[in-house]
Amino acid sequence: MLIMNARCIFLSAFLFLSALIPAWAGEPQDVAAPKPAPLPTQLRRPVALGLLDDAARLAVANRRSGTVSLLNTDTWSVINEFPVGKQLSDLAVLSGGRQLLATDEAGHELIALRYNNDALQETSRLPVSPFPVDLILNDDATRCYVASLWSRRLTIVSVSTQSDSNVELQILKTVALPFEPRKLLLLGDAGMLIVADAFGGQLAVVEAETGEVRSIRELPAHNLQGLTLNHAQDSVLITHQHLNPLARATFNDLHWGMLSNNVARPISVQRLLSPTANLLDGRGAVRLGDVGHGAADPADIAMLDNGRIAIAFAGTGEVAITDLAGRDMRRYKTGRRPTALLATVNSGEVIVANTLSDSISVIDPAADPPVRNISLGPTPAPSPQTRGELLFFDAGISHDSWMSCHSCHTDGHTSGLTADTLGDGSYGAPKRIPTLLGVSQTDLWAWNGSMKELHDQIDQSIRTTLHGDPPSGADVNDLAAYLQTLKPPPPLRPRTIDAADEASLTRGQTLFHGMNCIQCHVPPVTYTTGGVFDVDLVDEVGNRKFNPPSLRGVGRRRGFFHDKRAKTLGAVFTDYQHQLDRDLGVQEFKDLVRFLESL
Repeated sequence: MLIMNARCIFLSAFLFLSALIPAWAGEPQDVAAPKPAPLPTQLRRPVALGLLDDAARLAVANRRSGTVSLLNTDTWSVINEFPVGKQLSDLAVLSGGRQLLATDEAGHELIALRYNNDALQETSRLPVSPFPVDLILNDDATRCYVASLWSRRLTIVSVSTQSDSNVELQILKTVALPFEPRKLLLLGDAGMLIVADAFGGQLAVVEAETGEVRSIRELPAHNLQGLTLNHAQDSVLITHQHLNPLARATFNDLHWGMLSNNVARPISVQRLLSPTANLLDGRGAVRLGDVGHGAADPADIAMLDNGRIAIAFAGTGEVAITDLAGRDMRRYKTGRRPTALLATVNSGEVIVANTLSDSISVIDPAADPPVRNISLGPTPAPSPQTRGELLFFDAGISHDSWMSCHSCHTDGHTSGLTADTLGDGSYGAPKRIPTLLGVSQTDLWAWNGSMKELHDQIDQSIRTTLHGDPPSGADVNDLAAYLQTLKPPPPLRPRTIDAADEASLTRGQTLFHGMNCIQCHVPPVTYTTGGVFDVDLVDEVGNRKFNPPSLRGVGRRRGFFHDKRAKTLGAVFTDYQHQLDRDLGVQEFKDLVRFLESL
């Protein structure tokens, strides 16, 4: 009996110790898949998609939660959700389908992740230019290009895959741009990278190898939200909007689609790469939407295997599938604000990220029903701010769904254009579309200061610009609650630790106070005031008194005064001597502009 007990004790000890001995060093070990916990209740806001593991898994980057959701593409069920960053903005999958890169807009980082056995593991992080919003890999995944919004930078990154588990990231070059960038497209055969303006209609043509900016082209467009190449690789397809400068925000101009056009436009690669060629060469732009059935806010665009294209209509919660000429268009209802598309290679399906529904949709035109919606997890009860966000991006508040608030105020900012609305009480004097970032710091609304409360401005805009149904008091309250969450944009040129620069900024601030600019632009918070002033500027219908806009983020504006008559911030003083009682010296001018660009 004692011998048997000793044998049992020895065997138990042997088995216990065996469990502690690591596997043979030369044998690769898979990370065990964690047991999925219940998905948290939170807002996710999906914005980017990528297929992993031979398309058996789908990775979804979530902006609000900073997580990546992992889905099984056979069952279209959520496997798990992984915390990755603060505010994810994009992702891209490396060749092999087991490694991916993600950008963290709030963390200002590029993050490398490894997929294995239904788990995601971080392998490296790289600080990049602040506010990264988009990324693209070259064909062999040895380089990554990152567009950073508010810092106006393009970061070129070397991507080195050391093993199946490690990715090494190194910055090769940082490129300054003259506008806030977002979407990227590589022209592989030409060795060029196209960088699209996040708000206006500019396109930068950048040499992919060196980062040299070869040219800046401009379209009569804004909200450039989708870029792709056609199958022949000889045209770039761009989705955008066009605000007609000859139209007014009347019911008729909106009803007939004359005020705001939603467009998918092909542009010849040859013309795009030629610095002086006309980009509007007459090749068929596809007009999206029709009378009675608008198609506001076209977003991502994807080429399908059968030669057709898919276009997300973010404002109407739809995806359209059509040919390159816009014929035989079928519109599929998805979730709210579809912003990202992913066309599968063999199945003919289109995967859609529905940003404001916290869901994805899978569209299979041959299936019945053709659309399947998959929730990414439980969400909290909507707050007034959340409901207001839904309304802001919803073209359903406009007549026939031609426009949303986002159509002119891109992501809460501005398209930088002028519009002839009843904001100042009459037509005939188009006004610059102001940013709504930091709108809570405004004391009066409308250029003539006629709106004492933000709620009144919202109500009038819906009734007289969007020509939607009269909004309820609850909807107006919700929109106001959302707008009050929007912070001012970061300064174009933040303060630095450079002594000479700090001295220039301080001198400029002293000038600002000394010339009594603070009478209309009261520091230190709002840089505006609740009044209207005659500053020797008269519009086309005789208005002379205007409410001074806040100077927060003034360096980012693309035109100044109510009608953009001053093209640059410097021109406010050099061309119009705005409120100057004397000529500024060369250094004084530089100092004043430096101070203003720091706000």
